[in-house]
Amino acid sequence: MPAIDPARLRRQVEDLGAQGREAALVRARTLELLDFYRDRTRRPSAAARAADPNRRTLGVPRPVLRAVARGLDELLGPDADARLALAGELWEAGLAESQYLACCVAGVLPVEQAVNWAAGRAKLSDSRAALKDLAEQGLSDLRAQHPQHLLEAVERWMRSGDPRLRALAYFAAASQVDEEEFRDLPAVFRLVESTLQDAGGFPQPALQQLIEAMARRSPPEAARLLIDELGRAIPGIDDMVRLTLPAFPPFQRGRLERALSALRRAGIIPPS
Repeated sequence: MPAIDPARLRRQVEDLGAQGREAALVRARTLELLDFYRDRTRRPSAAARAADPNRRTLGVPRPVLRAVARGLDELLGPDADARLALAGELWEAGLAESQYLACCVAGVLPVEQAVNWAAGRAKLSDSRAALKDLAEQGLSDLRAQHPQHLLEAVERWMRSGDPRLRALAYFAAASQVDEEEFRDLPAVFRLVESTLQDAGGFPQPALQQLIEAMARRSPPEAARLLIDELGRAIPGIDDMVRLTLPAFPPFQRGRLERALSALRRAGIIPPS
């Protein structure tokens, strides 16, 4: 990977649209640029491959990706059709970096287009990292400008029964909860309480991220939710509590540990 020269990178980004805005051409130039900055020395660790075996990465540095995302945003402007076309081309390239950029391009689409684009890709994705990008980048404008619309989409996805859409919902809700400007925390708590059937399977890392975000924003309510779910003996909820314990302040952490201990003594959950 060559050293990042800001002036050179700026020229390279400006050249992305040198041959016009036709999606296939912009995709080709974008992939060339990503390949230029790929890390040819570092291979993903075995743990990283095991965690997300369904997504190939080039190891392009984040500053380069952010610069490319800004350049594509300036190139496409408010043209929703051009954004949809390029987002589709970049997503189909199948690389972690190209899919991240696809999500950035689609992230400022009008409400329904953004929701449908993210959900359509999520249904076909076996990569948790891709789902996270869809939730965090692909719904960025929706999260900032139309939080109620995002909550409505999150509810549909949580109730869908599709583990990929549920994971998308959890990641999207976690990003929303992490926004200091977001104030409708009770709505998120109600959604989780009313839709949480199990904590296992594909959505587990996404659910963990959401609960940790809830614990940061409202530790008492997040602890109460988990204690209630422990009482209902939802399969896998004890593991989820153990995973999220570090996100809680000492007082709530102690309450959760005591609840786990009580259930172990009662034989409701096995010893950890």
